[in-house]
Amino acid sequence: MGILDSYFEAWKILGKKTVILFPALLLVILKTPVFVSDVFGMKISIISQILIIIYSLLMWFLIPLVAGATIGAIKRIKNGEDISYNVLLEDGKKNYVNLLMSGIIMLLIIFTSILTLILGTVIIFTISKVIIHSATFVFSSMFIFLSSLSVIIAILLIMLQFYGTAIVIDSLSPVDSFKRSFGFSRSRLLSVIGVSVMKFLTSVFLALPVVIIIGYHILTNFQNTITLGSFTGNFPNPGFGVSFSALIVDIIFGTLSMCFIYVYEAIYYIDENRREHV
Repeated sequence: MGILDSYFEAWKILGKKTVILFPALLLVILKTPVFVSDVFGMKISIISQILIIIYSLLMWFLIPLVAGATIGAIKRIKNGEDISYNVLLEDGKKNYVNLLMSGIIMLLIIFTSILTLILGTVIIFTISKVIIHSATFVFSSMFIFLSSLSVIIAILLIMLQFYGTAIVIDSLSPVDSFKRSFGFSRSRLLSVIGVSVMKFLTSVFLALPVVIIIGYHILTNFQNTITLGSFTGNFPNPGFGVSFSALIVDIIFGTLSMCFIYVYEAIYYIDENRREHV
């Protein structure tokens, strides 16, 4: 199975070529203030939330650099070439503009999809309520509309997920990369959905350690405050041990998660293309 073969090959390459992790590691470390603000916001109240938002946007502009470097590294490895820090930087810079532009296009597609859902729901609700005068019909219509359109949008986004990979592997423009991703996915839709499921499950699994640490802290403090009868709805600030542990675990597993997604996509894309031309 191509899905599983590419999946295990991705982990194998990450184990042997750890230099690939460097771009993702650097970005995750730079995003540390955002993580601290999101999870332990009460501990850095000096930092304005506006500054955190601006900082998050700046970090978003670094994502294309990481994507280009990581996918470019896989392209070189699959072609039997060596990789180094300089090579990663070169690939990241070479593909940066196209990846940034395609990322903006993808955000517009997602925004348009959400807007379509909202407007469609409002229109159906209004028409059904004014003309039919039946609450059951209104909610049934809304449910059918939302379910159907959500599935269509989800499939569309799944089919467009290889746009970044197509830019780096096939040296395509942003617009052509979306066309290529759509055509690539259409001819093997079930397999591509399987890749999306594997990516999602892996991301969830790699996020569990941080969730467990934070969850344990919340549960422990909740039990203690309930026992003492002093729960006010606010949990105490986590101690240094909990904060530091969560931060380190997030850096490690966040790096693995981000890097793996790009590596897995690139390997699957390259292998499937090669099968087409055999």
